[in-house]
Amino acid sequence: MSDDRKKGVARLSGIIIIVLLASTGAAAFLLLFGTGGDTDRISAQDDIRPASGRDRKGDTSSMPAPKTVQDLYPGLASVCLGWARPADLADGVLLRYGDKIITEKMLQKEKEAFPPFMEQEADSYSFYLLEQKAVGLLLPDAAGKAAEEAGEGISGKSDEEIVKGYLSRIRKSVSVTEKEIMDYFKQHREELGLSPADFADVKKDIRSAVLYRKQEKAVQDHIRLLSSILPVEVSMSWTGEQAENVRNSLLEKMRLNGKPTVAMFSRASC
Repeated sequence: MSDDRKKGVARLSGIIIIVLLASTGAAAFLLLFGTGGDTDRISAQDDIRPASGRDRKGDTSSMPAPKTVQDLYPGLASVCLGWARPADLADGVLLRYGDKIITEKMLQKEKEAFPPFMEQEADSYSFYLLEQKAVGLLLPDAAGKAAEEAGEGISGKSDEEIVKGYLSRIRKSVSVTEKEIMDYFKQHREELGLSPADFADVKKDIRSAVLYRKQEKAVQDHIRLLSSILPVEVSMSWTGEQAENVRNSLLEKMRLNGKPTVAMFSRASC
């Protein structure tokens, strides 16, 4: 095999691709998350009365079934809050799940990680940052429920262990067909400098690349449905503001130009 072809094979075996796809609505991001979460619990001593004015609840007797974030603001949610219900929450509370909340102060800490040149745009990504924090809040419970339904004991296990087991089961449920391997080879053969005769040499690497991509998509699909299986509420007024911010954001304008866009949100990247 020529040096160029060897490089093509090496490229396959080392593939880790991060793609930001232009989808309908807000920009979609590759999700990198932890299972922890800086969240608060509502206690009997906490003041959780609805805010006056725009967040005060009214007569709901004649109102239709509650709508979701996706219903009201298509494309705004790209991670896990598409099925969350906008609701009137207390001042400063952005998300409520059972007795757990995420507040504006918590989100502000996340914004401090933005590189200097993005600080003026930070508010445009608030909903995405909320979704990231929501994953750490919701995923352990979803994983625990799935484990119980599967008859697996979780007593004595940490949230991290439960989540790892959950994600492992999702990945193990994914398989790759011979057709998918061949289709991938045909699609990428020329750009990798390979000939049809090289298929046998790279088949194993192709299978690994395709499997990885399908596994990560399966995980993201499960995460995207978290708010459809767990009762999550987000601040109605704040969510509406974020939808407007996203429409006016620099990244959204870049996304709408139809060209691939990669954004890195960390001071270390500057």
